[in-house]
Amino acid sequence: MKHLFRALCAILSAVLIVSLFSSCKQKTEEPKIKMITHKGYWTAPEAKDAQNSILAFKLAQDLEVWGSEFDVNITKDHRLIVNHDGDINGKIIKECTYDELKDERLSDGSPVATLDDYFELGRTRKTVLELELKSCGSEELDSIATVRTLELMKKYELYDPKRVEFQAFSLKVCKLLAQIAPEFSCLYLSGNLSPEEVEKEGLNGVAYSKKVFREHPEWVKDFIARGIKTDIWVINDPEEAKEFIEMGLEQIETDQPLMLREVLGDREQKAE
Repeated sequence: MKHLFRALCAILSAVLIVSLFSSCKQKTEEPKIKMITHKGYWTAPEAKDAQNSILAFKLAQDLEVWGSEFDVNITKDHRLIVNHDGDINGKIIKECTYDELKDERLSDGSPVATLDDYFELGRTRKTVLELELKSCGSEELDSIATVRTLELMKKYELYDPKRVEFQAFSLKVCKLLAQIAPEFSCLYLSGNLSPEEVEKEGLNGVAYSKKVFREHPEWVKDFIARGIKTDIWVINDPEEAKEFIEMGLEQIETDQPLMLREVLGDREQKAE
């Protein structure tokens, strides 16, 4: 009887040790981090420094990064085109029709892409479209650009929160999206609102600069605790990457995806 009791105790002890080991392993497992190429993979040699080009977007897709960020502006005749600045070769986008801009060229000689071009390519691959709606200087134009973007997403079968994520500096645009498309993430970019204020505005994400998060590192955990997604831009140095990984950011935007991939290692969450 004593031998049986000792055997049972030994078995129970072994089970307890294994359970404790498994529990500790689960608790210490580090969360995956999403990498987002900023304006596509435009720093690749073959991209020839052409930011937001179709080729830069395709090269980001080929890397199988989680997401690729790009910028959307609206023309005078309400066409949506992909360009970071408010002008193309000196021509103000919102003051020009699409026909007045379509022959302009990027640094690689390619034409400025339309949002249709991006969506046509984007729907064929897994990389998330990280779409920044640029401020147009007018609430009316901002609203038109937002609604037309959602319409195009439906046309190209991309009306899916797993396929598209929004960003905007305009608080009004973020709140409009929260109202008419609440299932989507929209990351507020301006960096002037605390976690409590972001929550009160009804927003579900932020993409703040490294300057803001350095000044308020405590905000990262506070945002996450409130269910607000955290993203940081733009990290191009390996030591900075390590700093903000340690801080707990969920998404990191970069112009140097190969560098960030090396730093992240097996913590990188790729496109699914």
